[in-house]
Amino acid sequence: MGRGLTTPTLVIFIGVIGGTLAHGIVGLFIGPIILSLAWELTVAWIHTDRADATRCRDELSNVDLRSTFDAARLVE
Repeated sequence: MGRGLTTPTLVIFIGVIGGTLAHGIVGLFIGPIILSLAWELTVAWIHTDRADATRCRDELSNVDLRSTFDAARLVE
């Protein structure tokens, strides 16, 4: 479709149909815009969650539990 647009055509088509049914001629334009924004925000949210999970997993794999337990014993 447009340059840089990653929203699937089916999502835009559903936005056109739903917007037109809900708000008439104005919904023809507003429906796909709102649905496309919702789609992009959802995709960005999913990618952010996956990146955070990967970062946390990497940080946990770098933790040396033996040194943590040794330090805890020294504090007591």
